[in-house]
Parts: sequence; C-alpha cells; structure tokens
Amino acid sequence: FLCVSCLPESGVRRVLGAMPRSLEQLAAPVKVAVRTATNFQAREANLSFDTGSSTMKMQFAQGGEEAIPVSDVTVTKCKDFVQDPADKSKVIPIMSISLKDGGRASLQFDSKATRDTWEQCIRSVVSTAALTGRPEVAVPKEQFLPIKHIALENPQGQELVRMKVELGKVDGPGRTAVLSIFPQHTDSKACKELAVKFVEDNAILPTESKSLYRFMRAVVQRAEMDVETKSFVEDITNSNLEKMIQDRDQKGGMHVSAARNEELLSMANSHLATLKAQVDMKIGKQGAGADIVAAILKRNIEKMKLINELQARLQDPGRPSMGPGIAQEIR
Repeated sequence: FLCVSCLPESGVRRVLGAMPRSLEQLAAPVKVAVRTATNFQAREANLSFDTGSSTMKMQFAQGGEEAIPVSDVTVTKCKDFVQDPADKSKVIPIMSISLKDGGRASLQFDSKATRDTWEQCIRSVVSTAALTGRPEVAVPKEQFLPIKHIALENPQGQELVRMKVELGKVDGPGRTAVLSIFPQHTDSKACKELAVKFVEDNAILPTESKSLYRFMRAVVQRAEMDVETKSFVEDITNSNLEKMIQDRDQKGGMHVSAARNEELLSMANSHLATLKAQVDMKIGKQGAGADIVAAILKRNIEKMKLINELQARLQDPGRPSMGPGIAQEIR
C-alpha cells in the first residue's frame, strides 16, 4: 500500500494535564463564580454538565438555577488574570463563553486544571455541533485522540478509497480505524458528512474534522481522476480503425468494400470527437495535475485520428493524400 504522512497535531489544540475520558465526568458539580453581561457581580454556583441534553447547569448558592445549552455557545476562551503582580504564578482561572444571542458569561474556577478540562470538553462539543448542524452531540465513550498518521490501502470490494487511520499522540498509546469511501460518497457534501461521522464514531478530536475532510477530498479527486483516465484510455484504444476492422472481420464481415471502411472511420472519428469534448468536464475538475492529464488525453485523441487516417489509406491506396508532415505529427 501507499503510505503518506499527514495531518499534524493542530496548533489550536491545548495539551492538557488531565484530559477526561468522557463528558460524563463533567456531571460531578464543581464550584465556580459566575458573572454575566447583565449581572457582573460574582455569584457562587455549582456547575455541572447534563450529557443527556448537552447543557451546562448552574445551581446558585443563594438559590435559583440557570442553564446554558451547548447549542447556544459560539466561542469558549481561557483567560488567566494575575492575582498578585509580585507572584505571577498566582492567577484567577476564567472560562469566557460567548453566546449566539450576543450574551456573554464568565466562569471563575478554583484551579486551572479544572478550568482547562471544562473548556476543552465544551469547545469540542461546540465544534462537533457546528460541523454536524445538530444541537445534540453524542457522548464519546473513549478519550479524544488526534490523528497521527494515515496510510492509503488497496480498495476492497466497491470501495473507491480505503484509509487506515492511526490515532494518538506521537509518544503515547493509540488505536487505529479504517475509513472507506465509496463512489456514491465523493461529492463535497458527502465527504464532509462522512468526515464528521468518522470523527464522532472513533472519538477523534473534533478539531481534526476539517483537516480530515480536506485530505479526503484530495485523495478522492485523485482516485476519480485515475478511474476516468483509465476509462478514456480504453475508449481511445477501442476507437482504433485497425482494431475496429479486425473486430468486424471476426464477426464475418471480411472482403467488404472500401466504402464500409469509410463508415468505420467516420464512426471512430465521431466517437473520438465526443471523447475530446468530455475530457475537460470529467478530468479538468479533479484537482492538482488534472490540466496536464487532460492535455495528454486530448493529444492522444488527435494522434489516434491521424493513425486512423493512415490506416484508412493503407486499406484503400487510392484514398487522397492527407497532406505533408503527417508522419512527423504522429511521432
């Protein structure tokens, strides 16, 4: 198989010291101080995550409860405010949340580790929800892992592309998964949906979805170009006049007139003209290198026309000359 290295760990990703194995671990309440755009005074609350409804719930110490559905969240950010200028190691860990309606909320945690764990998980859920367009996101049963390496393998059955995807950090344990792409899933929308589903099903960091999608599109376009090119080469070969005459003779059509050969020549040239018109449509939009492949195919089509003209002259010596320089043109 062909092995390629791709998709380095995203620069956006934050290395966490305590990555939770599941969002269900966020169900345990943690103490926070909550500030909002409408109420800047800090209010103590117990923060927990409801995995069933994908909602952040805050139970306030002075009574009352508020909830923030993850589907309403657009951006999460970590901010560290220095508590003592003389000791910059002492900071106030904040998670800032921006909402779709323009609102904002600020959650102050007791420790950076807890804050980072919450921010990483909520950001991952928000990214997945944004890509899929679904308000509810499936809870992963395994630790989120980055994509470390992808190897292209020989397709099996009806597969157009088959990828072996290695997951995990460079110096840590990981796991593998197989991604199959079929001919009916090659357009941009289908590739995007397949990439998102693969990321969800295999507990891959949601931030990898876009990179995986781009790589899939590049590989799919290359595979489609290979398939179309082979089809064109076969059609051009079958349009060879000598081959067409041999096929006809094998079917009992020997000792026919030169006029019949002219009919075959006309059919061959007509088919070649149709193929040439289809090259740009089928090959010209298949990614990098497509223009070169299209130019070579067009050149071969023109050469086949010239070869057919020479073959027709051999079949009928009385046929008018094709003009000077034809042998040079074919070479």
